[in-house]
Amino acid sequence: MAKPTILLHVDCDKHASTFDSIVALDAGVQQLISRSDVDLDDIQSLVHGAMFTRGPTDLKNTAVFFGGSDVAKADSLFVAAQDCFFGPMRLSVMADPNGCNTTAAAAVLACQQHVKLDNRRVIVLGGTGPVGQRIAQVICGLNLGGEVVVCSRQLDKAQTVVDGLKESCKHSDLRTELRAAAVASAEDALELTANADVVFSAGAAGVELLDDRWRETDVRALLDLNAVPPAGIAGISPTDAATETDGKVCYGAIGVGELKMRIHKRAIRSLFESNDRVLDTQAIYEIGLDLLAE
Repeated sequence: MAKPTILLHVDCDKHASTFDSIVALDAGVQQLISRSDVDLDDIQSLVHGAMFTRGPTDLKNTAVFFGGSDVAKADSLFVAAQDCFFGPMRLSVMADPNGCNTTAAAAVLACQQHVKLDNRRVIVLGGTGPVGQRIAQVICGLNLGGEVVVCSRQLDKAQTVVDGLKESCKHSDLRTELRAAAVASAEDALELTANADVVFSAGAAGVELLDDRWRETDVRALLDLNAVPPAGIAGISPTDAATETDGKVCYGAIGVGELKMRIHKRAIRSLFESNDRVLDTQAIYEIGLDLLAE
């Protein structure tokens, strides 16, 4: 008899995400085990508990998902879990804290269906938040040249993100230029946008980062990932999906969200194809790429 698929849902928040739990069940997981408020000291016992209950040939039916609002902590749990594996004794793992990896993958892929990112100037407003950082990471991973500007109200925070991205890419021939910029006002945002090709807005919910003067610029695509009014980019509706406005392609959070959900579910299902899948930011993007190619 085939073993049921089991997903261990590890969350660093007080309550494990209901969103992640429901998506996992909708993706076809047969048994879901959720653990909340997880710290690094808890990881080995949780992973070994999931891993040692089944022999190597059945381990592909067990996987671990890492979520939570603290992205840095969730990432550290994701790495720590992999340190628990040895030989054939391992489980497939996926990290998507705050939905940042699946959302970033969907946003970049949605953009590239209309505006290819080769040698483009890309502005990431709210670039120090979870999704903003991952958008910049995905684009740098593509290494298509051009420039990515990571924006924050505080220049030092943006520079820290840029330095981290450069460090992670230090062994590759990085063709994409990374730059930090302070955006403390509507004028700052407009000045950066005026000569950009693509603008992603990934700021905090309910905060407008760019007013509607973007309509007068030459920007080719704008993607706002904030679903809570007011919009991060004025004039973009959450439901916009490849909507043409003043000659520009526009996406809102719900418009991107449809693809995000498809990627999320496909990624969950793929965990049970083998016991050695590691779904990080880039791997999740590649799943989305394959999905769109079908």
